[in-house]
Amino acid sequence: MNVHRTALAAVAATALAAGLALPAFAQADSEVPQATQPAAPTEEELQSYAAAAQQIQQIVEEWQPQIANAATPEEANQLGQQAQVEMVMAVEAEGLSVDDYNRITQLAQADPDLQARIMSYMQQQ
Repeated sequence: MNVHRTALAAVAATALAAGLALPAFAQADSEVPQATQPAAPTEEELQSYAAAAQQIQQIVEEWQPQIANAATPEEANQLGQQAQVEMVMAVEAEGLSVDDYNRITQLAQADPDLQARIMSYMQQQ
């Protein structure tokens, strides 16, 4: 059901924005050549990521009850889309593209040290 999928996405976004480790998706091949590995984020990108993640957490907290209480799956989807637009705007307002934000998210899921650096920046804000 779409309401559950939207709510699950909101919960996952909240967990990520809070700096919690989410289970990474299984990788098909763990011996990927180094050239195809995503570039490590700069400190400036990490600061922007941390600021965007905090904004996303606030957006999720604002929209999640509305989505959960939607009268129909269609209404939940519409509310979820509105929340997603706000999240994209928050990421872009911090100078990151959605692709960059997702790249850093994936790297952080696999790297506890990177997660700790992001959390440090989040606590400084």
